[in-house]
Amino acid sequence: MGTILASKVITDARRLLQDVSNVATRWDDPTLLAGLNEGQRVLVSLKHDANTVTETVDVVAGDTRQMLSDNSVAFVRVTRNMGADGTKPGRAITGVSKENMDFSDPEWGAAKTAKAAFHFIFDPNHEREFHIWPPIEGKIELVHVAIPAEVTLGTAISLDDIYAAALTAYVVYYGLAQDMDAAPNRELARTWFSQFAALVSGKVQSEESLKRG
Repeated sequence: MGTILASKVITDARRLLQDVSNVATRWDDPTLLAGLNEGQRVLVSLKHDANTVTETVDVVAGDTRQMLSDNSVAFVRVTRNMGADGTKPGRAITGVSKENMDFSDPEWGAAKTAKAAFHFIFDPNHEREFHIWPPIEGKIELVHVAIPAEVTLGTAISLDDIYAAALTAYVVYYGLAQDMDAAPNRELARTWFSQFAALVSGKVQSEESLKRG
């Protein structure tokens, strides 16, 4: 979670929109705040690790197939068993491919309920579901991409401060997009969305360079 207030992002965006008149403003705060909250969600959809969280969750007892909750965007991994009450860290849960599971145990989906899960199976084509084997009753530690919390003018942005510039660009885009009937605004909106995307992708490229180095 960041420390920069949502009100600062909106103030910066309003300055770029040249909407700082003391007499009247073209875009009210609720409109630009809606743009900020939308921008956070779009950013996370483009860059999953911008809002990765680890939490203890209940499993569907006795079933290998598990679904992410409504506040989640995508699965990352399962780390370990957490016992019946979620307070007892237990055996690590390692990832295996569906192909390997199918080869080693074609009936793995019908396994009996056990005290601890050994593996998780994830298909990247289905980001909102995963499997654990064998099935259990209790809780596991799950790492997933979460939908950013909605912010208000008086609260900090939900993402790290490093994303503030990208979010500012998105708010500018969002404001201009409210009046797309005007040709200049259409072009400016596209420009600012491109700026937003460049700031997000630039962050990704920078991280990849560090990994290679």
